[in-house]
Amino acid sequence: MTVQATLPPRVRLAGFCLRMQAVNIVPVRPLRLSVFYSRILLAAGALPAFAETVSFSRHIAPVLAFHCNGCHDEAAPLSTQTRDRLQQGGSLGPAVVPGDPERSPLIHYLEGRRGEARRMPLGEPALPAEVIARFRDWIAGGAADDAPEPPLVLARRVRREGPLIEISIRVPVTAYLTLKLLDGTRLLHQESRAVKRRNDRMGSGLVADWVRFPLTAGTGWPLEFEARFEIRFSGPEASRAEIRP
Repeated sequence: MTVQATLPPRVRLAGFCLRMQAVNIVPVRPLRLSVFYSRILLAAGALPAFAETVSFSRHIAPVLAFHCNGCHDEAAPLSTQTRDRLQQGGSLGPAVVPGDPERSPLIHYLEGRRGEARRMPLGEPALPAEVIARFRDWIAGGAADDAPEPPLVLARRVRREGPLIEISIRVPVTAYLTLKLLDGTRLLHQESRAVKRRNDRMGSGLVADWVRFPLTAGTGWPLEFEARFEIRFSGPEASRAEIRP
């Protein structure tokens, strides 16, 4: 026995009106659908899906990591490493004005509105228009923060013989690295690098090459500690990374 589903009259009417619109026979009054019936039509493919909401962790933070954080790190007057630091801003005030991309200095600098010599990222080609459009959409939507994906963590114990230390990592894909030196729960040192491809001039490390972190032990550093790498904005191949010594 075949069971045929019958849609309620309002849904059948909505589908009829949409078909009339498709052949330019448009009702005099615009069609208004309730949220419930709109979801039914969306699931059936009768309505277009809405664009994906721009996420800070998925769409904005990776661009900042690879193109901005190298200069605008935690020690810089304007840091781009977190959404909160962007909001805090620098000498010009907040870098983003939630809900208003036109008044956000971040957009001014990305678009070169304050002069090409000041366009960001400095010394790199301008970001593609579609990338800047995502920044605009994120700010227009309120510039919200969201929970980032947990990083891939690789760690090993390191014993130093003197004050000079060098820790290196080799990653087979593009990635954003944060090295943390830990004595138990005490953070001894932290710094970040972007690993990019060879045709990218602003990378502080290259894919498949050893990225070196030369360090000098600070006062009170133990002879042995943990070197922990947090790897973000990369693919599963990053799990094949190597650490030395």
